[in-house]
Amino acid sequence: MKEFLAAMLITTVVLGIIFGPLAVIWALNTLFPVLAIPYTFKTWLAILVLSAILTPLKVTTKSNN
Repeated sequence: MKEFLAAMLITTVVLGIIFGPLAVIWALNTLFPVLAIPYTFKTWLAILVLSAILTPLKVTTKSNN
């Protein structure tokens, strides 16, 4: 059962990485039709890079107390 859940989690993450940027392009085109962003590999990659930059890194420190 654990293997199945791990496989499902990995599949979900991979599909999210693939289709997430396309969903962002679709949303931007829907909200702002004047943008007319094409669905190309170049724009997909640009959204992927942009989301990686805009996603804040969460760093936690553990106290020795």
